[in-house]
Amino acid sequence: MKENTIILKHIEKTMRKRLSQAFFLLFLFIFSNTMAQAVNVSSFSYLQSLFPAGADIQLLNSIDYNGNISTLTAVSTIRGSTYSVIALQGRKNFNGFTIGAGGTANFTNNINLANFKAQRDILFANRLYGGAIYVSRQNSKINFIDAFANLSFNMADYGAAIAVSSLAIANISNSTLSFSNNSASNFGGAIYVNLSSTLSFTRTNLTFSNNSAQDRGGAVYIGSYSWLNFINSTSSFNSNRAGSGAVFYIERSSMNINSSFLDFKTNKVTSIGQG
Repeated sequence: MKENTIILKHIEKTMRKRLSQAFFLLFLFIFSNTMAQAVNVSSFSYLQSLFPAGADIQLLNSIDYNGNISTLTAVSTIRGSTYSVIALQGRKNFNGFTIGAGGTANFTNNINLANFKAQRDILFANRLYGGAIYVSRQNSKINFIDAFANLSFNMADYGAAIAVSSLAIANISNSTLSFSNNSASNFGGAIYVNLSSTLSFTRTNLTFSNNSAQDRGGAVYIGSYSWLNFINSTSSFNSNRAGSGAVFYIERSSMNINSSFLDFKTNKVTSIGQG
């Protein structure tokens, strides 16, 4: 009888130990999937593979979707989680996606792009373009399709969140996007479109809040024969500010508003007499 009691106590102790280990492993799994993972992006496909593994990814370098990663016809998709938000963090040390050479990047589902800071571009006299996304050159494109995206706390000289330049195209459709707390030292607190490029919002809900540009376009700057299109979309512009053009600064370019609603509240021009 005594031996049976000892055996039962041993089994109970073993079971408790194994349950504790199981709960500890479960804790580690939950913890690792809620805390940021610092990663070194070696390729576009490697970045994509990280998405199911964690909800918050901090980068150790920039995501260069040009040169040896893309080809002239490359199309890659950043597919966020269907049920939760995937966050990419630039840690204020790196720019995000650079799309060139005729490449295309698609963003879909739930994804946040935050805390990116544009790095020096030697080809453009060291100007800093597009903290989170920079798309440049003819036939280069970015598409947000069926996306729920938040671009926040990004920094650049031109287009703190997104810069589209040199005959490039950006299409946002069937999506909900929020641009908040982005800041540009020159033009385009959130978005910069220049040099015969096109930005189109189609069947999209947009919020621009607390973005700033020291010079032109607190929310959006459009320049040099470019196009900005709102088609069947709803947009809210709140508390954006700039030296000139608290929300929009449109220079030698066109803005088309088709069956869309734009709401403006408490946006501010910081230079007297600049409109």
